[in-house]
Amino acid sequence: MEMKKLNTALIITVIVLLIAAILVLIKILFSDMKGFEWGNVSSWVSACGTLGTLLIALMAYRKAPEWISQKKHDSAFDIAKKIIIEDLPELQELISTVSSQANNLIWQFDLISNDPKDFITLNNCTQALAIFHPPQISPRTFRKDLKKLRKLGWRMNQDAHQELEKMKQSYIKIHRANAMLWNILKNHVTNESHSTKSIKERTLDLISRVTKHEDDFEQAYEEFDRLHSSFDQYFAK
Repeated sequence: MEMKKLNTALIITVIVLLIAAILVLIKILFSDMKGFEWGNVSSWVSACGTLGTLLIALMAYRKAPEWISQKKHDSAFDIAKKIIIEDLPELQELISTVSSQANNLIWQFDLISNDPKDFITLNNCTQALAIFHPPQISPRTFRKDLKKLRKLGWRMNQDAHQELEKMKQSYIKIHRANAMLWNILKNHVTNESHSTKSIKERTLDLISRVTKHEDDFEQAYEEFDRLHSSFDQYFAK
């Protein structure tokens, strides 16, 4: 849409300048038919200036597709760089943090108590549940950026896209397991709805799920990272 508007504006500019140049020439050539004067110096200077502007506008119009193509490339370049260099490492760090805070519960069970109420607070649960809340990076942000890239003429290579999809699936599973884990602990801390033995077993089971899904994510991330040495190589232009 922006390209179409720009082309339209350039066409209108060229037409207006062409009409102005024609009018100036008519004025110069026919301003005084009696003596058939060709116009004074200032009129000729004005006409030359108008024609020069028209020529520049025509050149700009011819260069417009090249300029637009470069702008599209620059925009896509920035988005692709952000995905590979910034967003994916940030997502990996988020997943690692989720797994670490879940696994920290294991040694607390071993060293402190079999009852999470002895070492978990309601605030701990609330913070752990909020870790996935915006503005954190998520597969949704990748989907939006990849859609932008397609509009700009860039597409992620199939092999890279497959590994990214694996990371997405692992992310969803970790998100779900993390929510179940900390909601169970939250309910236990607030109203002790389960026995101490039961809550420990359920907690350890969910921790093992988080750990497994993190391992799957890390494997896909490492495969993705090994595919190419430069971020732009992940995309077909």
